[in-house]
Amino acid sequence: MVFVIEKIETDAQRAELASLGIKSPFNRREPARVRKWMVDRDRELYFFSFGQAGPVSDSYVGLADRNGLVLQASGDLDASGPDEPKGIEVRWNITSITVPRAYASRSEELVGVLDEALHAYGYLGDVEVTRSVAVTLTSAKLV
Repeated sequence: MVFVIEKIETDAQRAELASLGIKSPFNRREPARVRKWMVDRDRELYFFSFGQAGPVSDSYVGLADRNGLVLQASGDLDASGPDEPKGIEVRWNITSITVPRAYASRSEELVGVLDEALHAYGYLGDVEVTRSVAVTLTSAKLV
């Protein structure tokens, strides 16, 4: 299966999000506040776009499985073009990727899944206005 964008609207979805135990990348204490995610139900993987800490900071994204966060990444997001169907070109320059040591054997696979997820997410999760997505990735660091 592929990633599917879902708005987190139902009690069941909110409970599913809470069960993952995802913390905010900005303070690492509070639960992450997200209104939508992408889910690949076959692989039981979740993609989150956490946004930015401020107007000039990096954008943060993450991948999780049922046990929690398996990859966190940050970098520059640049988008240009008209806000119309298939009008926006998206460019990601991911400058930091971290993977917990417990997932070291899957780090290369997870970086590939991140690339796939960023392409599927399009412009802020709106694939209708996305013309193209280009992604530049760095190597993962084990933490």
